[in-house]
Amino acid sequence: MPNVTITQLPQAGPIQGTESVPIVQNGQTVQTTVTVFNEPTLNNSRYMSTGTGLSLTDGGSQSYLRMQLSGASGSLEGAGNGLIVKTALGTVTSRSIAVSGAGLTVTNGSGVSGNPTLALDGLVLSLAGVSGTGLLTVTGPGVLTPRLILGTSGQIQVTNGDGIFGSPQIALTNTAVTPGAYTLANITVDAQGRITSASSGVAGAGTVTQINTGTGLSGGPITTSGTISIDTGVVVTLSDTQTLTNKTISASTNLLSNIPNAALVNSSVTINGSTVSLGGSTTITAAVSYPLTISTGLTGGSYDGSTPISIAIDSTVVTLSGAQTLTNKTINGANNTITGLPNSALTNSSVTINGSSVSLGGSTTVTATATNALTIGTGLSGTSYNGSSPVTIAIDSTVATLTGTQTLTNKTLTSPTINSPAVSGGSINNTTIGASTPAAGTFTSVTMTTGTITTAPSGGDDIVNKTYADSIASGINFHAACNYATTADLGSVTYNNGSSGVGATLTKTSPFSTLTIDGHTFVSPGDIGLRVLVKNQSNAAYNGVYTVTAVGSGAAAWQLTRATDYDSSGSGFNEIDAGDLMLVLSGTANANTSWVQQTPLPITVGTTAIVFAQFAAPLVYTAGTGLNESPTYTFNIANTGVSASTYGTASSVPTIAVNAQGQITSASNTSIAISGSQITSGAV
Repeated sequence: MPNVTITQLPQAGPIQGTESVPIVQNGQTVQTTVTVFNEPTLNNSRYMSTGTGLSLTDGGSQSYLRMQLSGASGSLEGAGNGLIVKTALGTVTSRSIAVSGAGLTVTNGSGVSGNPTLALDGLVLSLAGVSGTGLLTVTGPGVLTPRLILGTSGQIQVTNGDGIFGSPQIALTNTAVTPGAYTLANITVDAQGRITSASSGVAGAGTVTQINTGTGLSGGPITTSGTISIDTGVVVTLSDTQTLTNKTISASTNLLSNIPNAALVNSSVTINGSTVSLGGSTTITAAVSYPLTISTGLTGGSYDGSTPISIAIDSTVVTLSGAQTLTNKTINGANNTITGLPNSALTNSSVTINGSSVSLGGSTTVTATATNALTIGTGLSGTSYNGSSPVTIAIDSTVATLTGTQTLTNKTLTSPTINSPAVSGGSINNTTIGASTPAAGTFTSVTMTTGTITTAPSGGDDIVNKTYADSIASGINFHAACNYATTADLGSVTYNNGSSGVGATLTKTSPFSTLTIDGHTFVSPGDIGLRVLVKNQSNAAYNGVYTVTAVGSGAAAWQLTRATDYDSSGSGFNEIDAGDLMLVLSGTANANTSWVQQTPLPITVGTTAIVFAQFAAPLVYTAGTGLNESPTYTFNIANTGVSASTYGTASSVPTIAVNAQGQITSASNTSIAISGSQITSGAV
């Protein structure tokens, strides 16, 4: 067999554990088999094994042996943050400590940020802080206060008023009266209806041996016992039928009814000889002793009552509408109006003018005959007038008219009223404008060292005086800054107005929640006492400045109390009035804003609407193109990405790009390369 080197042998396949291989053992070549398993005869051999929480995976021949976590250890790798609890064989789960119901709070319940801390809250926390003994009373959200049942001294007696040794017992305080029965008692009663003193009286020793009855009474004399009665034969009773004699009954204080005529002394009247009983009737015919006789101006016969007569005005009397002729009458024109009077009815019905007669109602033309002619003078235009022909006289151009445009020279105006003056050139030199300001004037510019402006401004460009400027400043009342301000209505709340606003509260009603305003969730005790501007309530009477007295939770109500500088109205500091200004320090929307109260006095706290308007807002700075704001409110030129360096050498030129702001946005060196064809002079 020729010699064959190992490298000339064919490649082996996967080891199966049954292959024969030669080995040298004790200087002699022998054969054996290859195994992939543990060989006990190899004293130093080892194999990989796993314990609890680990597992071993064999990837096969020419692969891997992988050791990995298993069971609870493997489950731990996939568990979330928090406390780790083993929930089953080979399984762990993350847990966190939580509380249920009111009275407890937990911080870091998962243990991620620190040790879990359980704390008392609400009424339970208040209970833990109560010192002393006694009954407990809820005096506010989450607040318990010890109380005692007390009685009014000398009136109410209370036993175990603090409840420590038993249930409180309330009883009336004993008075000085000894319990018992009293005869002919003499008693004293106080304002509470209690008998404060009592004693028995003593009946005096009597000397009466017989009681006699006098007029109107019967039954006497009585020596031992008997009955005294009213004698109905002498005394009038309410219901008995009796006859009164020699009595006078006043009709003004008594009501008499059902009296028959037979009971009256006079029960009838006689008229014209006829007798009529009370309640009867009769017909009366007038018997006139003196008949009515008509006279001048009337028609008809005399009237004696026996027959009907018609009397009328005759034709000798003037009527309102009749046509009649008056004779020998005088009519006063001062209090009478005469119309339709013809000229023929007048003694004088015409006038004579320049020899011509003109009847009333007629017309004529009069030509004037002037002995002295009317001559016009300075300031008038036209000719002299003598009446022979018409002449027109007018004011000439030397006279100032009401509507014309003229220039006055060397004139003095005394207390004039000048409307809408326009001053050419914008100044009046060495001239005093009168005691009042013109209604309107146009000045290019005004410089005054002294002077007074008395009118209040009405337009945006009007000049104001010191009084008006002071009134603006005095109209602003500065109050302490508020930490937060509302952005919307606080929802379902109960408002208690306290004592006319002092101690007034806003309390959250169910469902309860933690107080959150403008992005801030309030916490206790850190936020207790913070000032809050409430400005968005649907009932604007609830608006105002409050302090936080309880932050609330899902099981307890939050509560706000009106701030002491904003719980009553009036002028001056620390009162509710128009012009009150508050600065808001924090909040997502309201930080660095200021607000002014608009409602003027009188203001009734809890009834009058309190309205706030924004006075100022924070300035927002934004960096524009080419600028960078860093840190806040610090502006600097933004980097463009160009490396700070020197560009351009003897063998290169800089290549740069510039933006619209003049900044270099890119820079690089470009080698100088000039082809021989571009050289027109010189040599390379």
